[in-house]
Amino acid sequence: MSDFLINIQTEMGTPNLLFDSWTPVIRIFFSTIITFILLLASLRIFGNRSVSNMSIQDVITSFTIGSTVSSTMILKDVTIINGFLAITLLLSLQFLVSKIISKWSYFSKFINPAPKVLFLKGAFLENTMKKSRVTKEDIYSAIRIQARCSSDKVFAVVLESNGNLSVVTDVSTDYEEEIRKYLD
Repeated sequence: MSDFLINIQTEMGTPNLLFDSWTPVIRIFFSTIITFILLLASLRIFGNRSVSNMSIQDVITSFTIGSTVSSTMILKDVTIINGFLAITLLLSLQFLVSKIISKWSYFSKFINPAPKVLFLKGAFLENTMKKSRVTKEDIYSAIRIQARCSSDKVFAVVLESNGNLSVVTDVSTDYEEEIRKYLD
């Protein structure tokens, strides 16, 4: 197959357009996996405010696919096959991570940060806010936008794993316990 691709490239007068050799393919295979793991760990360390509205694996996949596509289009050393392999591998890794998370919730704790209660029954939880890099103004803004009431009518404000702030106003006893389990 590689001889066939090389012959097409030679006939077109564009060497290395589709395929060069197996060495860069193997390098891309391992560098994509290593980069994905490093990005996953980095974004997990920096917290859920870094990936607002997206899961960590979605952010990694979006950024790296964008970079891979641009590298494939612009850099002559990156062949189309190499770029396609990297993109396919990234999407496969994202699919695999989401399957692992949905099958074994234990792994979700390592990949997606748990929600955090930042405001509870009229009190700001300053230490959690500081760790999460959320200000009182952020919380007041969420209350104004979502609850459209004063903060004394809000039971809790929760920083979700996707970076959004959720405002909880009416709670049953069972749901109150559900919210309290996210206290730091």
